[in-house]
Amino acid sequence: MQIKTFRSLSMPSLDQRVNEFIKNPSIEIVDIQFKMPIFDCGAMILYKEKEA
Repeated sequence: MQIKTFRSLSMPSLDQRVNEFIKNPSIEIVDIQFKMPIFDCGAMILYKEKEA
């Protein structure tokens, strides 16, 4: 398994970046975690590569 992290200063920007990543047909999403500290927001995606 692998992780991918994203940070952004705005929710729409974070949403766009996460949505682009999870569109990848060669990965299987295991979990997505979200955190919103005071000045920014972030997401961590736990995924694994699909076997061909």
